[in-house]
Amino acid sequence: MVEDSKSPAIATPETSIDGEYTAYRAIQPLASISLVFGIFSILCLLDLSFWPLVVIALASSGVAIRQIRKYPDLLTGQTPAKIGASLAIGFLLAASSINVTQYMINRTRASQFGTGFAKVLADEPLETLIWWELPAQARRSSTPEEAYENMVKQAPNPELLRPKVDPLKSLKARLASTPNQVVTFQGVKEIRVEELNVLASLLYDVTGPTSEAYPEPKQELLVFLKGNNASGTFEWSVESLRLLDGNESRALASSQPVPPPVPTKSKMPSAKSEANPE
Repeated sequence: MVEDSKSPAIATPETSIDGEYTAYRAIQPLASISLVFGIFSILCLLDLSFWPLVVIALASSGVAIRQIRKYPDLLTGQTPAKIGASLAIGFLLAASSINVTQYMINRTRASQFGTGFAKVLADEPLETLIWWELPAQARRSSTPEEAYENMVKQAPNPELLRPKVDPLKSLKARLASTPNQVVTFQGVKEIRVEELNVLASLLYDVTGPTSEAYPEPKQELLVFLKGNNASGTFEWSVESLRLLDGNESRALASSQPVPPPVPTKSKMPSAKSEANPE
């Protein structure tokens, strides 16, 4: 009997050294794909947006293993398929744990800064609030008065200072409207990570006796922060603040986002989170 030369390689028996016959089994392609994507799932440790790599690795592994079990005499590759799935799951769990831990750390940092900054908002003059808009290194070499004077001198048009100064003036006007106005830190409203920066918003209550200009006994104040490790030590920048009116407060209470003011080109404040503002 003449053997058909067109028979597939996978069905052709081969003789082993001890004389026994063994069939050649091809590696299921999806098993290799699962292993490759499982290895690349390590990118999830950098950013969880790489999670589709994990999905591809798991899906490829599942299909590969089913096919191998269906055709055990023709296909092999369960080991790389299982390794790929294990790597993908492991990297995803590790990345999730890192992100949860980092979220808690950033929230604690923002809360510590917000607690100390309440006293600055309530007691310090306008010049000091503007001084907080300087980077930490610049604050060490200038006083609040010098910072305000330099800002005014460097502005080509005083109108350009209004987006930054007017919210501060509005807050100070409310605090000066009647005695016994109090600024109370309520907590961190939102915190998230964008690229290498941590963005947070802090919620304060400004309460006190009413007046003709301020008939409401309480107004809410939002302070927007940005933090990073650019200098080797984590530092916050107070990008802007907004004293909310009644409609904005109701929107905030219903969990609708209140967008921050349009940022200006001027430098924003900075403060180390490990220490309360002085």
